[in-house]
Amino acid sequence: NSAYNAYNSGGSTMNPNANFTPQYPPAQHYPQPAYNTHSNLPHNYAPQPTHPSHSTLSTHPSNQPNARPIVAKEVTKVPRADFIESSQGKQYYKEFHKAFLNLKEKHEMGFENQKAYALNAIENGHPDVKWRIHLDLADLFKRNNFMDEARLHYGSACRRQPRANTGWLEWSKMEEENGNVEHSLDILLLGLKGCQANEALLTKAIKLNERLHKYAEARGMLSKLKHENIDKVWKSVLEGALFEARTGNIDISRKLFKYLMHSVPWF
Repeated sequence: NSAYNAYNSGGSTMNPNANFTPQYPPAQHYPQPAYNTHSNLPHNYAPQPTHPSHSTLSTHPSNQPNARPIVAKEVTKVPRADFIESSQGKQYYKEFHKAFLNLKEKHEMGFENQKAYALNAIENGHPDVKWRIHLDLADLFKRNNFMDEARLHYGSACRRQPRANTGWLEWSKMEEENGNVEHSLDILLLGLKGCQANEALLTKAIKLNERLHKYAEARGMLSKLKHENIDKVWKSVLEGALFEARTGNIDISRKLFKYLMHSVPWF
């Protein structure tokens, strides 16, 4: 199956008249992303189980115009690397980035000079921050309308540091701006394998699922927040409350807002 048709469209609509068990917080009203015989929710609330082939991004082209397949060899195998940068690496990147920006300001051939400087830094620079240099290169190529090259470097950045959400978010944003919304969502889903329960990725993925009318998938994502600390995921729960309001489930939306006001009143 194509990466751009990774999930079935649509999904069942939650019943606003459902009788929820009051002792559970509203965030627990969402089912797990598979059928759960122990749930108090109506059976048709649960989203359809995900097909195994949907777990990785495909190299098949999208049926959307101007879409390009993801660079599978760059990111389909997401390592569980720790997000660690040494002080030496941070200092190296600070000096690199300053010089990188100066090349654009002081030379007419700024693009070529910046590209050559960054590629040399990837080859010979500090290993801790090479992923950041890939991001700088991706942004450089994107601003100069070299989208294929930008995708390659976004993919390399995410492969080198899958635990950082920056690469996934920027890559997804570029695809969305180019009209490849399904592709943009696929990137976020892959990013969530390396950045599990990352609030920024989750919130954006929920919005894109709603935009694509994949309501069951959006609720499946929200269900995963049940076991997370609310201080870390309240923005995603807030997006869930807004999502339910926009889809007409006012009672559920109201319960989520009340839960947030009770649990994180300081935000």
